[in-house]
Amino acid sequence: MNIRTARFLIVACAFNFALGSAVNAADPVRSLQNFLNGRQCHAGTADGAWRQKTENAARLFTQASNIEIARPITENLLKQLELTSVTCPLVLPQNPVRAEQFRLESEHSVRAPLKLDGGIERFRLLPGQCKAGPKAKTIQAIGLTNDCSRNRQRSEMKTTKKVRHGARRIYSWDILVPTDFRSTASDDHLIVGQFHSGFAPSSTFSLSQDTGYFVNGRTCFGPEGFGEWHSVVVRVFWHSQRKKNLKDKTPGVFEVWCGGKLIWDRSGRPNVAKGDGISFKYGLYHAKDFPDDDNVTVQFKNVAVTKW
Repeated sequence: MNIRTARFLIVACAFNFALGSAVNAADPVRSLQNFLNGRQCHAGTADGAWRQKTENAARLFTQASNIEIARPITENLLKQLELTSVTCPLVLPQNPVRAEQFRLESEHSVRAPLKLDGGIERFRLLPGQCKAGPKAKTIQAIGLTNDCSRNRQRSEMKTTKKVRHGARRIYSWDILVPTDFRSTASDDHLIVGQFHSGFAPSSTFSLSQDTGYFVNGRTCFGPEGFGEWHSVVVRVFWHSQRKKNLKDKTPGVFEVWCGGKLIWDRSGRPNVAKGDGISFKYGLYHAKDFPDDDNVTVQFKNVAVTKW
């Protein structure tokens, strides 16, 4: 490297550093808003204007991190915030707008859930049953399989319409697994909730008598929690923007909260393919054949999909 090239690189680096500092110094509120949105604090549009959403988000992050965010916003404060790994806790809308309704997945469900007092839905499967559905021949003709050919059966409710890129949804429910729950099928992959896109689930909630209730490998509650009601909240911003590199963060949000604790977070990356629609299902999706003394039963209540 000659002297002229070295001098050019030094000047270029100094210019880029100064430019970056000038941008932060000129619009620190916008930088703060981008930071808070990335930490799931929902500061609103990053436009540099300090409005109520930004105020609420700053207060929420301050409570979670014990770092006071006060104006004027300085570069030192922004650097201090970046060093933390804190995300804002889940705050549900005070007046939620119900976004979706549910219906029985009638094409494949062997039975509807039993309606109990208090809005409780009781799902149960019995061995040896399945339903191929009216489109079974069409499905097989294009090389796909149905529940019966896969040795599966189900009793599920699903959203009446699909959501797509840009939709913000909160999916919430309470679930109870009975203390005498038993599932010992050789193909013991019991799904009790799923976000479905196209012909395949994108995220699944599963149940095992040994492991308990879990989502994508993260446990919500173990077998010791059977016999009790547990609250589950999934907050999603369905977004298809692809990451530019491994460190890039995109607007997508996907959080799973159990009992008020964040147990799984796949935010900052795409969570739906461009043009695809997502439906949500809950209930039981299990093996067709299992021992007669198994008790494949689960209960749900307060199932809702709202906007945020």
